[in-house]
Amino acid sequence: MLRILLFLTLALSVGICVNATHARWQVGRKMEELRAKGLPVTPQDLEALYPQPSKDQNAAEVYAAFFKILLKKGNEPDYKGISERVESIKEGERPDPSLLAEMEAYLSANAEMLRLLHEAAALSGVRFPLDFSKGYEMETPYIWELHQSARLLRWETVVAGEKGNSQTAMNALTAAMNVCDCVREAPNWRYQATCMRMRGIVCCALDGVLCTQVFSDDQLAHLSESLARQEDSKSPVLAFSGDFATGLSFIGSRKSPSTAFSLAERIAPAVDKVFGSMLDRTGVVDKRRFHTMVVPALDTGLVHLFHWVGISDREELRFLTAMDAVVQAGMQPTQKAIPAEREIGLRLERVHSWIPSLTEDLVPTTSRYVELFSVGLARIRTAVTTVAVARYRLAHGTLPERLDELVPAFLSSVPLDPFDGKPLRYIHEGAGYTVYSIGHNMRDDQGQPLTRNGEVWEGDVTCRVVLSPQGGQQQQHG
Repeated sequence: MLRILLFLTLALSVGICVNATHARWQVGRKMEELRAKGLPVTPQDLEALYPQPSKDQNAAEVYAAFFKILLKKGNEPDYKGISERVESIKEGERPDPSLLAEMEAYLSANAEMLRLLHEAAALSGVRFPLDFSKGYEMETPYIWELHQSARLLRWETVVAGEKGNSQTAMNALTAAMNVCDCVREAPNWRYQATCMRMRGIVCCALDGVLCTQVFSDDQLAHLSESLARQEDSKSPVLAFSGDFATGLSFIGSRKSPSTAFSLAERIAPAVDKVFGSMLDRTGVVDKRRFHTMVVPALDTGLVHLFHWVGISDREELRFLTAMDAVVQAGMQPTQKAIPAEREIGLRLERVHSWIPSLTEDLVPTTSRYVELFSVGLARIRTAVTTVAVARYRLAHGTLPERLDELVPAFLSSVPLDPFDGKPLRYIHEGAGYTVYSIGHNMRDDQGQPLTRNGEVWEGDVTCRVVLSPQGGQQQQHG
C-alpha cells in the first residue's frame, strides 16, 4: 500500500510538473506571437511604446509648471464659480454679459498661467512620469489638471469670439487640440479616456465661438484640417494595450491580489461558514475577526499553489488569448467592433469556475472603451462636416440640400457614422441644419440630442447650427 501511495504521489508530481512546463511554454509562444503583431505584453514593452521625446520638445516640465499654478487657482472660489456657471450654459446659448465679463477678467488676471499653457501646447511631444512596473498601482498624474486646461482654453475661445477676435479664438482652439494630443500616445486607459473627454470640450469650445461670428473660409479650412487630425483609430488599441500588459503582469506575479481580484473571495465564505460558526460557539475568536484572518491566508496560499501546479500559467494563456481577441476586435470599424467586443465579454461571463479569474473580471469591460471612443469619433466627424457646411454657405450664400454636395470642394467624401458605417445624417430645416451620428442606441432619432438615463444613452450625437437673421451662426452639440 505504501509503495502504491508513493507511486501515485510521484506520478501526480510528474504530471503537475509536465502540465506546468507545457503551460509555461504555451504562454511564452503566445507572448512572442503577440509581440510580432506589435502588442505589448510586459511593462518594458509599454515603456518602449511610450518613448521619451527630446528634451527641447518635451512639454512635461512646462505643463508641470502650469499645473502647479492651476492646482492652486482651481481651488479658489472665483474659478469654481465661473466653472459652474459655464458648465450650466445650455447647448447653443451664449454666456450672459456678467459671466462673459467675469471670464474675461479672470483670463486677464491670470495671463501668465495662460501663457504657460500655450507654451506647453506649442511643443510637439510630452511624456508624463508613468512607472509601468507598478502595474495596477501605477499613478496617472494630472488627469484633473488636463481637463481644466481644456476648459480654460474653452473660456478663451468663447471670450475671443464674443470680442470679435477670430485669430485669438483660432489659437485657443488649436492649443486645446494640442492639449488633447499630449496624452494621445500614452498606452493607458485613463489617459486615453481623458483625451476623448477633452476632445468633447474642444467641440463645446467650437460651439461657443461659432455662435458669435462667422470665420473666414481660410480660417474654417484650417479649423477643418486641425479637427480631422484629431481622428485617431489607435486610441482603443492603446487603451487595451495598457490593460493588456498590466493585467498579464499581475497574473504572472506571485503577489497576493487586491480585494477586487481576490483569489479567496469565492472560497472564504464557505470556510467562514463552517469554521466561523464553530468558533462563534466556542467564543475563542469572533466571526468577523476570523474572516479577516482567513482571506489573506487563503490568498497567499492559493497564489503559490496555483503557480506550482500551473493554474496561473493556464490563466495567463487564457488572458493572452482573450485580450488578443479584444484588441483585434477593437481594430475593426466601430460598427463591427462594438458587437464583437460585447460577444467576447458575454462568452467569458458564461464560463463559470470555482477558480477566480482576472480574465472574467477585466475583459468584459472593454466594450465600454469602444463605445466611448466611438462617441468621441462621432463628435469629431460631425464637427468637421459642420465646418464644411459653413464653408459651403460662405461660398454659395445658401445651405446644401445634401451632404454629398460638399464633395469634393469641402470634403473628400462624406464622413461615415462610426456606429453603423453609413454616411453621417443631415437635416436641413429652414435657416438651420443638423449633422448627426445615430449614437449608442444604434437608432436614428432624427437628430435628437444625446441624453443619458442612468446607464442608458438615448438620442443622437449631434451638431446643430441655427443661423441668425443677420447671418451669424449658433451651433449646438448633443
